[in-house]
Amino acid sequence: MSQPGAIVMDANFSKMAFNYSNVQLENSGPVHFRASTEEVNIDPVTFKGKDTNFKIEGNVRFTGRRSVGLKLNGALDLRLLSGFVPGLDARGPAEVNASFEGTLDRPRITGRVHIDSASARMADFPTGLSGINGDLIFDATRLSFNNLTAEAGGGTLTLTGSVNYADRPIHYDVSAKTDRTRIRYPEGMSWQVAGNLRLSGTPESAVLSGKVVVDRVNLSGGLETAGALIASREYGGPTSSFLQNLQFDIEALSTPDARMEWPNAELEADANLRVRGTWEHPILLDISMYCPAIYIFTGIGTVWPAAI
Repeated sequence: MSQPGAIVMDANFSKMAFNYSNVQLENSGPVHFRASTEEVNIDPVTFKGKDTNFKIEGNVRFTGRRSVGLKLNGALDLRLLSGFVPGLDARGPAEVNASFEGTLDRPRITGRVHIDSASARMADFPTGLSGINGDLIFDATRLSFNNLTAEAGGGTLTLTGSVNYADRPIHYDVSAKTDRTRIRYPEGMSWQVAGNLRLSGTPESAVLSGKVVVDRVNLSGGLETAGALIASREYGGPTSSFLQNLQFDIEALSTPDARMEWPNAELEADANLRVRGTWEHPILLDISMYCPAIYIFTGIGTVWPAAI
């Protein structure tokens, strides 16, 4: 035992069962691997579980260049990703055909992940995604979206773009297009919008930009919510470091019959504005608004229009 680094474990298991991210996995066939303080070598082995039936093989070195050579093929329950991405709640099946090479510090991933009717939500985000369908393409340094669609806020999103993970920090350039979706942000306010948004930058410094058309705004907290935005009032901060570092640069136009609703009243408005600032401190700028009428609902159901 004077040289513990020279110890090599050669193990064979007829049965191996474990739970990872609330997914119960069990081997199908024998498990054979060799491990030391310097590396681990895994013979081809299959693991099965709910929405999961994948084969993994290869080796990883923990010294020197810390090289990686792994292959992963088969079906995966997306809950397994939650253990690798903090704050992510992903569910549903995926088909994976991927190779992992390079080093532990800079892995090169090549292959494809096909997603079918999955869902995902990140901590602090105002809306999650459901009905996710499409392919994620890995080409060693970049993740690209191919025919990727999802349901969000009662509408459909089409996602395009890529994430470059070859260098640190990783870099986003992702666009989303929708014909209608509802966004609940900030607290007490929801927007029904259509348009295009683009996320670009890094986890430490990202910008959400684009142009949207607003059809309806609901103020469950009354006009005080809109007043807080115009007055640049700060909101409670998110726990996500990504959202803390996110900047806005969004142009918003209204449809001809757009409405702003709050308890006991509606406002017809033709408005243009720009959303700047941060997630914690959103600001409405360049506001121009024409209000042909405001409707006040009385306790007995009468509607009173008033031109402004």
